[in-house]
Amino acid sequence: MRQRGFRLEHFRTKLGRKIVSLFLVCALLPTGVLSFFSYQRVRIQLRDQSMETMETRALNAQMGALERLQSVESELILMAASPMVDQALAGKRDTPSQANRLRRLSALTLFTEGETTPLVGDLTVVPQLSPQTLVDLDRGRTALEVVRRAGARQELLMARALDRDDGRSGVLWGRIVADSLWSTAQVYAIDITGDEIDLQDDKGFCVLDGALQPLDCAGAMVSWTDDGLPESINISDDSYYKGSFSWVSGGERFAGQYRVFPLSGFSSEGGNWTVLVGRGERGIIEPLTDFRRMLLSIFVLTLAVVLGLSAHRIRQIMEPLAALRSGTQRIAANDFAARVNISSGDEFEELATSFNDMASQVGSLVEDLEELSWSTITTLARTIDAKSPWTAGHSERVTTMAIRIGRELGLPEKDLERLHRGGLLHDIGKIGVPASIIDKEGPLTDSEWQKMRDHVTIGARILEPLTPLADVIPIVLYHHERWDGKGYPDGLAGTDIPWLARILCVADTYDAMRSDRPYRTGLGPDETLEEIAMCSGSQFDADAVLAFVDCQVRAEKETPALESVGSRLGAPRDSWRTAF
Repeated sequence: MRQRGFRLEHFRTKLGRKIVSLFLVCALLPTGVLSFFSYQRVRIQLRDQSMETMETRALNAQMGALERLQSVESELILMAASPMVDQALAGKRDTPSQANRLRRLSALTLFTEGETTPLVGDLTVVPQLSPQTLVDLDRGRTALEVVRRAGARQELLMARALDRDDGRSGVLWGRIVADSLWSTAQVYAIDITGDEIDLQDDKGFCVLDGALQPLDCAGAMVSWTDDGLPESINISDDSYYKGSFSWVSGGERFAGQYRVFPLSGFSSEGGNWTVLVGRGERGIIEPLTDFRRMLLSIFVLTLAVVLGLSAHRIRQIMEPLAALRSGTQRIAANDFAARVNISSGDEFEELATSFNDMASQVGSLVEDLEELSWSTITTLARTIDAKSPWTAGHSERVTTMAIRIGRELGLPEKDLERLHRGGLLHDIGKIGVPASIIDKEGPLTDSEWQKMRDHVTIGARILEPLTPLADVIPIVLYHHERWDGKGYPDGLAGTDIPWLARILCVADTYDAMRSDRPYRTGLGPDETLEEIAMCSGSQFDADAVLAFVDCQVRAEKETPALESVGSRLGAPRDSWRTAF
C-alpha cells in the first residue's frame, strides 16, 4: 500500500477521535496528575523550608539582639566604673572626652538616694523599680526596662547598681541607642543591610516586649510600630517559646515564625521579648516560577508528542481501513475485480488478503448466480413458449427486438437489463391461461378474451414474491396498455404507461404480427411495418416506433416498405433513418 501523509480528516473520524482520546488519557492524564501533585509537593516543601529558614533567622535575630544587649551592658558597666561616675558622686561633671566614649548609649543618668544627676544627655523619665528589681540590682544583675509615653516613641533603658565594695551607692541609668541594638538582629532576621530594610515589602522583622507591644519593626512589618500587632496574630507564650503565624497586608498573604526568648542575665519587669520574622507567600513560592514553566514545557512537549504519535498511528490505521472501505464499496457496486493492496506487515495485511480471497469467491458466486438467474429466466420463457407450438421462441425474439430498440433510444445498461428480464418474462402469466384458448383456431368469446387478458395480472402475481424481479413487474403488467388509453389491464394512457413497457409493446406486437397463429397466417414485413406505423400515436408511443423503424434500417431488412412507413409517420426518409 502506498504510504501517504497524514490528513486532517483522519482526526474527524470516530476511530481517529477515539485513538486521540486514548492517547490523551494514557499520556496527558498521568502527566497532568503527576505534574499537579509534584507542583503541590514542591510548593509545600518550599513553604516548609521557608518556615524552617525563618525559624532559624528568628533564632539568629534573638541571639543578635542578646549579643547587642550584652554589648550595651558591657558599655554601661564600663561607664559605671569610670571616673565620670566618681566625679558625679563628688559633685563634679564628666569631661566631654568621657561622653565621647559612648557608642550604644545616648544618655546616662546617676540616681542616688533622692537625687538624680544627668551625666550625658538627659533622660526624660527614670522609672520606679519594683522591690524585686532592686534586689536583682543589689545582686549584680542589670535591669532592662521599656518606658512608653503617649505621643512619643518608647525608650529602652538599662540600669546598673554601683559597686558597693568601692564604697559607692546608687544606680546608673542609660538610654540605649535603638539602631545599634536592632541592626544586627535585622540582618540576621531578613538577610539584608539596615539601609535596604525599609525598601522591603515582602520581608518583615519585629521585636515585641513582654506586653506584645512593638519595640522595633522593619520591612513589611514597619507599620506595626504605630498600628500595633494585627489582630489575626496570636502569640502563645508557652513552654515551647516558638510557633508560626500569618497575616494579610495590602491584599497579600504573609507567613512567619516567632520565637519567644528570655532576657538571660537581665532583670525585666515586662517579661520576655519575642522576635517575629515573616515573608510574603509570593516570595516564598517565587522559585516555583521556573518550575511551573518547566512543567508547562513538559506538558506542551508531551501534548505535541502525543498528537504526533496519534497522527502517525491514525494514519497507520486509517489508510488500510480506507483501502478496505473503498474495496467494499466497489464490490457493493458489483465490481468484483476490486482488490486491496496493503503491505503493513500486521493484521491489516492479513485482513486485506482475506478480503481479496473473499472478493474473488464472491465474484465467482455472483457470476454463477447471475448465470443461474438468466438461465432460470430463459428456461421459464421457453417453458411458457413451449406451451403452444404457435408461440415457440416468441419471448426470446421479443426480448432481442426490445433490447435493440432500447439501444437505439440510448437507454442505460441498467434499463437494458430490466428490459431483457422483462422481455423474457412478459408472457409468464400465460401459464394460467388454458391451452385451449391459446391454440383456438376461431375467434375468442368475450369470456375467453377476458381470460387471455388476465395473463398480465397473473404474471405480475407470479413475480410479486420475487424481490429481485420487482422492477420488471411494471413491464409484465402494462405491456398491453395503449398510448390512447384503450389497452389493458388498467387503461393507462400516454406517459402514464411505464417507458420500458411502451418499448416492449412495439417489439411484442411486431413479433406477434409476423408469427403464424392458429387463427391466421403471419403478416409480411411490409404489412407489419405499415400497420405499426399506422398505429403510431394511437396504440404505440411514436418515439418507440421511430426507434423500431431505425433498427430495421440499420439491419437493412424489410426496406421495400420504408417509404410507405416514412410517409405514414409523417417524417422524411433521412430523419427516421438517422433517428436516435
